Amino acid sequence: MSRATKMRLAPCLGATLLFCVASTTPLHAAEPSARQLNSGWAFRAVQAKEHVESQQWHPATVPGVVQTDLLHAGLISDPFFGDNEKQLQWIGLTDWEYQTEFSVDRAMLRREHIDLVFDGLDTFAEVTLNGNAVLKANNMFRTWRVETKPLLHLGKNVLTVRFRSPINTLTPVVAALPFILPGTGFEAFDRDKGIYPVSQYMRKSPYQFGWDWAPKFVTVGVWRPVRLEMWDEARISDFYIQQQSVSKAHAIASVEVEIEAGSATTDNLQVWIVAPNGSVQMVRQSDIKLDAGKNSVSIPLRIESPALWYPNGYGRQDRYSVSFVMSDLTGTTLARAEVKMGIRSVELRREADHWGTSFGFVINGIPIFVQGANVVPFDSFPPRVTLAQQRRILQSAHDSNLNLIRMWGGGYY
Repeated sequence: MSRATKMRLAPCLGATLLFCVASTTPLHAAEPSARQLNSGWAFRAVQAKEHVESQQWHPATVPGVVQTDLLHAGLISDPFFGDNEKQLQWIGLTDWEYQTEFSVDRAMLRREHIDLVFDGLDTFAEVTLNGNAVLKANNMFRTWRVETKPLLHLGKNVLTVRFRSPINTLTPVVAALPFILPGTGFEAFDRDKGIYPVSQYMRKSPYQFGWDWAPKFVTVGVWRPVRLEMWDEARISDFYIQQQSVSKAHAIASVEVEIEAGSATTDNLQVWIVAPNGSVQMVRQSDIKLDAGKNSVSIPLRIESPALWYPNGYGRQDRYSVSFVMSDLTGTTLARAEVKMGIRSVELRREADHWGTSFGFVINGIPIFVQGANVVPFDSFPPRVTLAQQRRILQSAHDSNLNLIRMWGGGYY
């Protein structure tokens, strides 16, 4: 899952006892600042011979994908009406270019580091800043970060992303292979015409190449937010909770923090744990030495008589708030982050019986009768999915007494 969005889950399988941790919002360090670059974008096709109007610059939405931008620009009809799916396949066979301009002031340039961060690029993309190549992307699911301060100008700057057709990019690669792996099952394969299934060879949502429940719309675009992140002494690059053991008496865990430091330094670290009843616990580590670059820090935790998290229908879903604060030796806060966690023990119980071997989950010592569902992506165009839409679907699952959701593997993280 994307670390930039921090939708992070501790593993929930196996015979170990676990903390299950989730945070559905990005980690924002308080003192490092961010400048969002989600506005002012335009897009155009690159050499779309039969669709000349798409080669002109048109307003684009970021986060978004090219199909929805074409729809908003009035260049295509509703993709889900009639046989429009068939008529719109040219979009996935075309290269596209996105561009925006933004300003940089002197205060931003005084920061020690300025990173350009894409939470998601779909999929084969070449990024230039003021005409300088800064990164090449090939994975829809991950975050891309690059230091860009030396390339920024005072005043106007131009950011350009050129997306290559996923189908055209992979077709010659697949054609040269000695054998061809099957694709989604809805991709054409005609060697004589140079048509090959390609979805299985790229880090991109397979369902966009067609499925029994999904039409074929091969997307490209800046599908998640983009921003500049400014920081000086240090920034938090990751923050999560690692379990050791959980019982009704106490929970043993550790706070795992990854810190990127601009130079060698010595700092103080604090962890604040707020229980569901409002009680507060603080753990402090002083004079922690950090090296320039990446640092991994582990801070042990012990919570007495924890309020446990239970599946739907078996108890309350209590969660703890865990905050991490990093400060220098004068007490000035340098960075901070926060996650929510539910404390629970999880065991996958495998025992011999007269049928063979059992397979059952035990949560907090209670064998659970699993009632679950498979969840597929809510839209062919992921940026259109809203939090309200997700909540409505998951609330329906809760109200139907489901207690396990499987995220279908053909979607996206």
